[in-house]
Amino acid sequence: MLKIAINDSASQRRDKMVGAYASVGEVDEFYAGCSTTEMANNYLIVLQHYGDRDNSFAKSLQEKAVLLVYYGASGEPDPRWDKAAKGKNTERIWRLICDKDGNGALTQTEAKVLLAYAVELEAGRKAGRPSILQPPKEYNTLVAISILCQGYLVANNPHEFGIDDAIQQRIRAQKAESEVVGTSYWFDVFGNVAAMSTAVNKEWAGAATQGGRIYPLLDALSNERAPTEPVIRSTIREIDSFFKKNAELKQDFLCSLE
Repeated sequence: MLKIAINDSASQRRDKMVGAYASVGEVDEFYAGCSTTEMANNYLIVLQHYGDRDNSFAKSLQEKAVLLVYYGASGEPDPRWDKAAKGKNTERIWRLICDKDGNGALTQTEAKVLLAYAVELEAGRKAGRPSILQPPKEYNTLVAISILCQGYLVANNPHEFGIDDAIQQRIRAQKAESEVVGTSYWFDVFGNVAAMSTAVNKEWAGAATQGGRIYPLLDALSNERAPTEPVIRSTIREIDSFFKKNAELKQDFLCSLE
């Protein structure tokens, strides 16, 4: 029987991780205050929650892992990755795993893919990294949101962007500022808030969930309110920062007010 270890103190999230692997392997659970003292000699996979990376079990588990996989519920980029202990086969899951509402649990399909990857590593065979261990390759939604936000600002503050008087008059004549304040300005592109949130979280895990970096924008739209200008500006800054701080994303377009 294949051995998997999960080190996570959040019982709901840990239970969902165990459930994903229950049909394919034998799972040992570890968490802060856990009374379990017996560990296997080795584990094919150790799934390590970022927040529990320094508890009493973490170091021993990391040394016993063929494949060590970090994950979190706060989304990527996660600054805790930079501080995490890394061995030869250390990876991270590039999406949120189970937020506080239980969304985003690891699926059985994803669990099996990770397991197959670990089996190849253990056998010393060259294995392609599963997509769940790779950053998204496209960020069309985040770029589109930034463009729409900047369109909002241009329509409402054309003088700020050095637009000449003649074009400003055309903007006012066409009532462009009234076109961008309603929810239809956003939904004509994305359809609805649910679709926007799903697409955003796929590109930047957790950013669209409550407390996420661009949640205020989506919260306003979900309540059929027009986002305020401070929310629009904050959204642009957050998306801009996301790309600028993560060179590995290889993004050609940096949305910016500069």
